[in-house]
Amino acid sequence: KSLLLSKSLYLFTENFKSTLFKTFIQCHFDYCCSIFMFTLNENRVRLEKCFNKSIWRLLKVDLFKKNLTDKISLLKKFNISPIFHRQIFHFCMFLYKLYCKKTNCKLYNKLIELKKNDSNSRNLFEEPLFIKKIQTTFIY
Repeated sequence: KSLLLSKSLYLFTENFKSTLFKTFIQCHFDYCCSIFMFTLNENRVRLEKCFNKSIWRLLKVDLFKKNLTDKISLLKKFNISPIFHRQIFHFCMFLYKLYCKKTNCKLYNKLIELKKNDSNSRNLFEEPLFIKKIQTTFIY
């Protein structure tokens, strides 16, 4: 999709290009966040390269050899977060929702064991502290 959109980018303003990215491209990467914990590192690298390539095609921002802080600063003007931040955020939200619904599954039972064994984690699930810590000014 990014290749098709990139061929007609001259028709759109800079502000609208980021809207196009968020509407048509970003949703596919958000779907990939659901497999964050079960994938190999090489797959994460491939996913990040694909994300970087999509950003380059639509927004002309080079993220390829940048560290995470540089990526954050470059994408901030478009109100887009890097793929790694999005993956962590969605994974934490998944865990938080899993805990709040108290579903009876293996992952939920592991979270309960963690809470019982660790006295420092008593507030971890009463308030979404781990979500508050990773929230930034970006829209997820």
